[in-house]
Amino acid sequence: MKQFLTGLFIWVNLLVYGQEANLIAEWTFHPNYQLPGNAANLPGNVIMAPQSRFERFKIAGPPIEFWNEKPTQRIKDIPLRGDLPLKDFSIELWVLNHVNMPVGALVAARNSDEIVWVIGNYDEKISLDLAEGRLQFDTIFTDNWKKYWTHLVTTCDDESITLYLNGKLVKEMAPIPLKSYEDLHLEISGYFRNEPYMEISNFLKRCRIYDQVLSKQTIQKRFELMKDEVDRGLLFDSIFHFNAGPYLNYSTKSSVNVLWETDRMSRASIDYGPTIPMGGKKIIGEPGYIQECTLDSLEENTLYYYQITATSESGDSIQSGILTFKTAVRDEDPFTFCVIGDTESRPHVNHRLSQLIWGERPDFLMHLGDVTDGGFQQHKFEWNLEYFTGITALASRIPVFPVAGNGEGDLYWYNRYHRLPDPESYYSFRFGNAEFFMLNSNVRDELKSGGVQYELLKSQLLKSTAMWKFVAHHHCPVSSDENDFGNTWEGEPSSGGDPRFDDLKKLYQDEGVDVVFYGHVHAYERSYPLTDGSVDEENGVVYIKSGGAGGHLEDYTAGRYNFSNTVQHGNHYCRVNISGNKLDFKVFDLEGRLKDFFQITK
Repeated sequence: MKQFLTGLFIWVNLLVYGQEANLIAEWTFHPNYQLPGNAANLPGNVIMAPQSRFERFKIAGPPIEFWNEKPTQRIKDIPLRGDLPLKDFSIELWVLNHVNMPVGALVAARNSDEIVWVIGNYDEKISLDLAEGRLQFDTIFTDNWKKYWTHLVTTCDDESITLYLNGKLVKEMAPIPLKSYEDLHLEISGYFRNEPYMEISNFLKRCRIYDQVLSKQTIQKRFELMKDEVDRGLLFDSIFHFNAGPYLNYSTKSSVNVLWETDRMSRASIDYGPTIPMGGKKIIGEPGYIQECTLDSLEENTLYYYQITATSESGDSIQSGILTFKTAVRDEDPFTFCVIGDTESRPHVNHRLSQLIWGERPDFLMHLGDVTDGGFQQHKFEWNLEYFTGITALASRIPVFPVAGNGEGDLYWYNRYHRLPDPESYYSFRFGNAEFFMLNSNVRDELKSGGVQYELLKSQLLKSTAMWKFVAHHHCPVSSDENDFGNTWEGEPSSGGDPRFDDLKKLYQDEGVDVVFYGHVHAYERSYPLTDGSVDEENGVVYIKSGGAGGHLEDYTAGRYNFSNTVQHGNHYCRVNISGNKLDFKVFDLEGRLKDFFQITK
C-alpha cells in the first residue's frame, strides 16, 4: 500500500496521469506558505505551482502589459509535454478574486516576438485575444459564484471561438485560423501592483489546457466539480492532504489544544515530547475530517515537539512534520504576546505578518475577530483557502487565542475550528501575571448591564487578582474612523465609537481594566488613557484598535478626535511585553517598521 511521506512535493501535470483524454496540461496553484529558516515546513502532501523552465541564459521576451499594468510576477516557458495547441483547443481557468483592489492574471501562448493567444481576468474585466490581436474581446463580469469565484473557458476550432463564464456561453465568434509559430511556449503573468505580497497562486487556482473543444455539457460539469471542491474546502483535488492546520489554540501551563482537518476521513495520532525522539503519544479513537486533541500533563514554560500522522480509510498516510510549541509561563515570569485582527481575505498579507510575528517568538497570538471576511456555514472556503492558508505556518507553532467577529458571527465553523473553554464564543484565561477576558461582541444585548456576558465579566473582574487585566472583543467602543459611526466625509457627525458599549466602558474603568483590544475597523488606533471619555493619565483605560491584518483597509476622519493619541492607516501587528509591573507595547507595519509605542508602569 502506497505511503505518502511528509514533505513529499507532487508536481501535477495531468498528462502523466493519462486519465482524461485530450487533457495536455493541468496546474494547481496554492501558495504553500512556510516560515523562514529551520521553521520551514509544509504539512502533509502538497502540489507545487508551475515554475519557469530553468536555463542558465534566457531571452524571455518582453512582458505583456494588461490593462496598462506591467506584471509583478511572470512564470515563463513552463515545461509541457507536447506542443501548445493551435487548432481545436480549450483553455480553462478557475479564479478567486477576494480583494477590493484591481488585480489580475493571464495565461498566454507566445514566443519572444508574438502573442498567439491570451486569456485573462483583471478586476471585473475578462479579456480574450487571438492571432496577434486580430480577434479581441473584453467583457465586464460580476456574476461571480459565491461573490468571488469565476470559471473561464474558451474554445477554438474551425467553426467558432467561444467564451464561457461560470458554465454559461457569453460570446461566440467567427473563427480565425492560427498559423504555426516557432519556439512557442506558455507564460502565466500576475498583475498585483495594488496588492503587495500577492502572488499568482492567490488569484489563479487552476489552469487546464486541452487539445480538443470541450462541449457545453463538459464545461458545465467542470464548473460543478470546481464548486464542489470549493464547498468542501479542498486545497488540492487529487491527493490526500491537510486542508486546515495543524492549528494550536488555547494553551495553559500544562496543556495545549491542537486541531487539524484532512480532505477525507482519516484516523490520527500525535507524537509529542520535550525531546526528539518524542516519548508521548495520543491516538484519536474515531475517524473524522476535522479532528482535535488536548495534549495535557505537560511541564510549564517548556518547549515541546509534536507530529500528527493521519491515515485515510484506504491506508495512505500523511504527516505534519515535526513542529513545536511552548507551554504557558509561570505567574512570575515575563511573557510576550502579539495581536492581530481582521485577517479576512488576504492570506498573502497574513502570511507576511506571520513571518514577522514568528520573528518575535511570542508566547501566544491574540486574534481580535473577523478571522474570515464572511466565513459562515456556506462559505467554508474562506477558512481553508484563506485563513488557514495564511496563518497555519505560524499557528502550528504559536497558539492562537481568538474572539469571534461578525465575519464568522454564526459561529458555525468558528466553533468547529477552535477548542476553547465553554461556551467558546466567550471565555477568559490567565497567562503569567495577567488575566484576559475574551468577549463575543456580536451579541450586543449580552454586553449591556444585566446581560449574560456583562454580568459574568463583572463578577470575574471583581474576583481577579491579576496585576494586569486585558479585555478583547471584535467591535469598537472607541473609534475615529471615517464612516462606521457616521460618514464624516458626507457631513454626518460621528459618535466616536459604538454607543452600545457604554455600559461596558463604565465597567472597564470602574474595575481597573488596563487595556481593551478590538478590531472591526481595518486600521490602527490608540487612545489616551480614558475615564468617562476624558484623558486620565493616572487611572484611565487605554483602547487599542488593531484591525490591520488581511481585510480591506480603512481610513480616518478629516480631523483628530480628542481621545485619539495615534492613528495609522495600513497593515500591522502589535507586540506586548509584560515583565512584572511594566508593560511595553509596540506596533509594526508589513515591512517591520516601528509605527507606535508606549509603556505603562504600575
